[in-house]
Amino acid sequence: GQQHGFHPYKDDSGSKIDYQIIDTANLDFDSLHPSIKVDRAYISEVQPVVLVLDGPFGEQAYGIITELCKAVENIQSISVMGKAAGFQGEIGDIIVLRDAFIIEGETHTYDLTNDIKVNDFADTPANTHYGNMLTVIGTPYSSPEIIEFFMKCYGKFVGLEMEGGSFMRGI
Repeated sequence: GQQHGFHPYKDDSGSKIDYQIIDTANLDFDSLHPSIKVDRAYISEVQPVVLVLDGPFGEQAYGIITELCKAVENIQSISVMGKAAGFQGEIGDIIVLRDAFIIEGETHTYDLTNDIKVNDFADTPANTHYGNMLTVIGTPYSSPEIIEFFMKCYGKFVGLEMEGGSFMRGI
């Protein structure tokens, strides 16, 4: 709850995006699930604030992340988590993005540094896959023929998703 730094907020603007702010200065490390690994010294020293947005996608995600980056001076990290269609593995597996993000239909390759590594998930029962992700702009682009075309043009991918490009453009 709030006494431990967790502050949930329901949307009242009509955007249908709830959010949570986690103030790590009030984080009770002893109440965390044992599988959550945190650097207690770093969190105690830096006291980062975590913003969790529920559900923005497409142009809405682009607008929100753009305005957030304009308004907040000292953003240290942005993590985008979501679902993707994996070209390898099974449902429930984890896909870890390599250090490039390719946007279909544009001439952009967005370089990024991904601090999340495959070995971060060594203690989980899920299989983990590492590689590039193909981002498409909508479901018509997710047909097998189109995916095969993109793989011929751009190389191999571990998965397909439809929203990451909007976040990357905004960042």
